[in-house]
Amino acid sequence: MGYLVIYFIIGALEDFLATLTSRYIAREKAAHAAIFSFLSTIVTMAVLYTIFSFLEGEKSILAIAVYALGISTGTYWAMKVNPELRNIFKTTRKRKGKHFEIVPVDLVKEAKEKKDKKEIYV
Repeated sequence: MGYLVIYFIIGALEDFLATLTSRYIAREKAAHAAIFSFLSTIVTMAVLYTIFSFLEGEKSILAIAVYALGISTGTYWAMKVNPELRNIFKTTRKRKGKHFEIVPVDLVKEAKEKKDKKEIYV
């Protein structure tokens, strides 16, 4: 039964790292994103390896369910701890030449604010 608590905690940690990866990708910080992506992948692979290698039948299914519950808790925790992450997945369409691209709403707001500041000082 103690192993389930460990899988839950590790699942929460893994998804917290994955959420941080998304945060750094949105901020275009490649080195940070790569580090957190590496750590998240190592944790995920290590957990899945231990579940499939050392647990049998019903124990492995229960462990996967608890791990998934930990992952969802990690997402919730990361979104609550870092309120600025809430807007990462809000997107808008921005015209770029003949095509549209999907960009985070925050980037559009930042661009408009910069443009507004330039117009004020000109």
